[in-house]
Amino acid sequence: EAKYPKKVKAYLGYSNELAHQIYAASDIFLMPSKFEPCGLGQIIALKYGTIPIVRETGGLVDTIEAYNEYEKKGNGFSFANFNAHDMMHAIRYALHIYKNDPESWHKLRLNAMNSDFSWERSAETYYEVYQDIIIHIDIGKEGKTKELISEIKGWVVAEGYKIYIKPECYAACAIANMISK
Repeated sequence: EAKYPKKVKAYLGYSNELAHQIYAASDIFLMPSKFEPCGLGQIIALKYGTIPIVRETGGLVDTIEAYNEYEKKGNGFSFANFNAHDMMHAIRYALHIYKNDPESWHKLRLNAMNSDFSWERSAETYYEVYQDIIIHIDIGKEGKTKELISEIKGWVVAEGYKIYIKPECYAACAIANMISK
């Protein structure tokens, strides 16, 4: 920091305000996690139009769709292996699009900002999963599973896309999901 005061800054601590200023002022957000069960950083970056480059793990692979320059789809860049070569390849590819194809970069930023990780979308997805469980068990299984069907129908109460699951049923829902596959 002393050698390059206009290029490097160290801040030891946390400031939510500063964090959001950094997200908003950045073009690219690098998140090369070895393990990431959820990941909020990339979701915050997306909302600011800051393009994430992530390692394909956990919640990162669930939220970042790798950019496809031919279809103009995706909301970021990703790499599979936890090594410097793959990460550098993803960074160089992102920088290539950024420097040489401003129209595509603009489309990528729009894709990022339009990514939907809202509770409404989550509720819709869960609703579809639970409906799928009920249908698969109804169609595919006999005997004890018939008892499970009526029990499952009692677990899920749907009003539009609002879904209510009795807390005591969480584990059973997970088991029913495994049975239906």
